[in-house]
Amino acid sequence: MQLVNRLFNLRPGDFSRGLPLLGYSLLIITSYVMAQVARDALFLNTFTPQQLPYVDIASAALVSIVIAFYIRLGRRAGLRNLLVSSLLFYTANVIVLWSAGTE
Repeated sequence: MQLVNRLFNLRPGDFSRGLPLLGYSLLIITSYVMAQVARDALFLNTFTPQQLPYVDIASAALVSIVIAFYIRLGRRAGLRNLLVSSLLFYTANVIVLWSAGTE
């Protein structure tokens, strides 16, 4: 562990605080890649491969709009309210999608 601290010029305690963040980042990237593979497979089941770049461009544009809205909302609402409302919104979406898939 001292080798890692010296190699990355870490202060005492940085490694133990950064390790959970590294694990969290790994899980996020893994989930993103798995979802992208599933998305592409489902898309290619219905549409042609030539249309896939247009979906990526549309996704990037939509994410930009959503992030701009989220930043504006974050400036008006407090951090706690923003986090709680985001989690409630995502939970509601999961419930709706789950119930739609079981019917």
